[in-house]
Amino acid sequence: MTNSFSKILSDTTFSTPIRANLGMCYFNAFHNQRGRYAHLNLKVVIGSLGLAGHFEYGGKKHTRADFYANPFDSHAWLEDAEGNVYDYIFPFYEYCARTTGGKKPTFPTDWESLGVSKKDLEAEGLEYVPCPKLARADIIENVVAMAKARGLEEWVVKGVRNM
Repeated sequence: MTNSFSKILSDTTFSTPIRANLGMCYFNAFHNQRGRYAHLNLKVVIGSLGLAGHFEYGGKKHTRADFYANPFDSHAWLEDAEGNVYDYIFPFYEYCARTTGGKKPTFPTDWESLGVSKKDLEAEGLEYVPCPKLARADIIENVVAMAKARGLEEWVVKGVRNM
């Protein structure tokens, strides 16, 4: 789906498909950073995701202690040097906003955010809030443990540690 506020990437071609598996945001971000978006030099960001005012992942003002208590109550996405977001917006996000948050979302779903500014995303009801630096390290340690428990290749574990 082409979105009206997606950044135009006229000089960019994507030779690999996006990895977008619901509930696997950390691994999606890692794979897409090194695959689909390798030529864009994006960084993995971990934090909170608000959906029409309801934070399904993390919280707007989550602290290190909040993330430490529940590290998987977080989200991972990619950003460019200007802080623009690269992420997949699942239909499940609309469901969460509507049923759990009691909100009527305006954001489109089932599309790939290609370098959209956080300001433009927030205007549509998608709020990306990076976690505190020390919380990031805690979350990454838990993601590494999850990767090992799932039997993922060692290079994936090493790559996640370096996100």
